[in-house]
Amino acid sequence: MHKVKEVSLADTARLFDYLQCGVFGAKFKLKGFEYAWTIRAREWKPGERVLDVGAGYSALPSYLADTFGCEVWAVDDFGMSAQQDFWKRARDPHKFVEQTQQVKYILERLGDPDESSLPLEYFDVICSSSALEHVPDQAIQSVWRHMDLLLKPGGEMLHAIDLKFQGDRGFSYLLLAGILDLFYRWFPSKWKSRYARATPRCYVYMIADILGFDKVPSMHGMNSIEMVLDPEILIEPPETTYNRIIKDNAIDIRYHRTAALLLHLIKAS
Repeated sequence: MHKVKEVSLADTARLFDYLQCGVFGAKFKLKGFEYAWTIRAREWKPGERVLDVGAGYSALPSYLADTFGCEVWAVDDFGMSAQQDFWKRARDPHKFVEQTQQVKYILERLGDPDESSLPLEYFDVICSSSALEHVPDQAIQSVWRHMDLLLKPGGEMLHAIDLKFQGDRGFSYLLLAGILDLFYRWFPSKWKSRYARATPRCYVYMIADILGFDKVPSMHGMNSIEMVLDPEILIEPPETTYNRIIKDNAIDIRYHRTAALLLHLIKAS
């Protein structure tokens, strides 16, 4: 069972505050918001054991280790287990890991506790930024269950998951998203992973089924139609999408509007 401390969408007001206060990582893009939100969401303490899921080449793990004195681990296989060179970003992951001595990197994927080298009920905090949206449909539930097993009782999860605006794809997709928001909780379990990323509400409902929440939050303002109408919701700048097309050769990107779903959970003691 988990207590829900926060379920929200990244917004411009908080980003402006992070920028004015000089919070580490704050920039005019979703990942910049997510780094700053992760730092500001709680009081970090020396010696806390932290796991950053899907960290890649992120500077956040090193920052948490150097600034707060946390024992920081990062789990990411940089696409190597599936021979996906895309996630290497034309860099050498092994060389990066060797140079980042203050963080303990585990080059594997989550989802199978029996095959993992990560210790169970070890971590005080498990976090991620722009990572969990890349988990394949069939692995979403196993990845979340694995993270739950890794987290200590009383530990916290801080996850920022990037999700698309269905309205970008036209009225029919927006209408479908609205229907999913209303009826997703009653879908057969075999369909839930398939449609989990369709809307923020769907994703939250799925996690509530997996982990068990003390109560499911109201998620006011997170309806798919309300998302389209709300100017305060932070979206990924077009420049960031264009850079991905150029840098990563992601030529299939057509719809760039993306929001960040923020989940702050506390595991029951």
